[in-house]
Amino acid sequence: MTSHQLKQMLQTLKNQYPKGLSTFELSKKSTLSLQDTRKRLTQYDDYVVILNDGKGYQLNKFGKFKGDVDSMIEDYEQLIAPKESNNYLLWFMLGTGALSSLFAAITVSNT
Repeated sequence: MTSHQLKQMLQTLKNQYPKGLSTFELSKKSTLSLQDTRKRLTQYDDYVVILNDGKGYQLNKFGKFKGDVDSMIEDYEQLIAPKESNNYLLWFMLGTGALSSLFAAITVSNT
């Protein structure tokens, strides 16, 4: 799901607050398929909550984002951003091992 699709879904829920929308209604009003909408609604409970009757969803106004769609989108973009990997220790260990093997081979060939 792109951040644009999530923003559209959250904005739709925000416009329907406090009534909320069923998964089917939300799917019709957004560009997501019904299956994808259902999957995403259950995946991000910091963003949306299920209604008491269990038949719909609404924007989570009481979570850590307090219903702020822009903050939710920023959080989502951080979640999906590629993580920077620092493998310096791995490269150091590989280099040390390679040099040790090289020196061992030179020492054995000189004797």
